[in-house]
Amino acid sequence: MAKWLDIKADRHAAEAVADFLAATKTVEGTDGWSCDAHTEECRLKYLLAIDGIPVSASVDIMSFPMSGNNGFTITLNVPPCIARLDFDPREKFHDNPVGDFSEFESRIYGPHCHAWPDNACLCDSNALPKELSYARPLDPAIMSYQSALFWFCQSVNIVFHNGVFIERPSRGRLL
Repeated sequence: MAKWLDIKADRHAAEAVADFLAATKTVEGTDGWSCDAHTEECRLKYLLAIDGIPVSASVDIMSFPMSGNNGFTITLNVPPCIARLDFDPREKFHDNPVGDFSEFESRIYGPHCHAWPDNACLCDSNALPKELSYARPLDPAIMSYQSALFWFCQSVNIVFHNGVFIERPSRGRLL
């Protein structure tokens, strides 16, 4: 695990993630899209660095070029996942857990984001949550893959350098 995420007895896991998120991370590169014709899913992994030193964290993107709804998912993984953006169609929904978190809508339709500050409460003192349960609707002005990816990266302090951004696979048949 990267030095940024060392979880020790004297340091709470949520604090380690907060420190990691506050650090400026750069995209170091990717091997490009890997597509599977059987699952009709394409995956892309951007490797990350802090101060030029690679860390064991990545931004992973899942795209579904054969789907008619043009959906995709972007995650920040340390691992596990500590932030996720689901660009779902308007008819698909996410249910937030019912409980003391009255600030969350119980059901969200369409694109939404699972941010760390909303899910840090799910941390144990020495373990990260396996799932990010709480989400908020994505700003309706974010309408494309490119704008969603750049918004997501900005929200978790990831910087893209020129030439690193890779477009999504086009719709059509996967070979």
